[in-house]
Amino acid sequence: MQPVIHVSADGRTAKMRARLFQMGGPSGGEGSWISGIYENSAVNEDGTFKISGMDLDYVWTAPSRGGWARVKAPPVAPQVAMKEFPPDRPLRGSIAAPFPRVQAVPFHYRNPVSGRVPTVLLP
Repeated sequence: MQPVIHVSADGRTAKMRARLFQMGGPSGGEGSWISGIYENSAVNEDGTFKISGMDLDYVWTAPSRGGWARVKAPPVAPQVAMKEFPPDRPLRGSIAAPFPRVQAVPFHYRNPVSGRVPTVLLP
């Protein structure tokens, strides 16, 4: 998952970045793969960190038999779910994996080696 966690100087909040690699599917049916990037925030409540915000930017999704190289267009299903279950706040990224298009994914930090600022730097 390659987690990157930055705890604030006062220990009250934290920002986390982790990768998603998920495999799934119904019994006896077509399986799928999905990949993405989580950018989460947490607050310390009485000594326990609790997630206070979560963003997931999907990078690609594909059927297990065909693989990501044969994906032609993102699925429509997330758009249907968005109408039925709207988010708590406006989304920053795509609601479906954009592959084969490439989009910039957000970071909550600059590159720790070069200091380079990412295309999308979160506050």
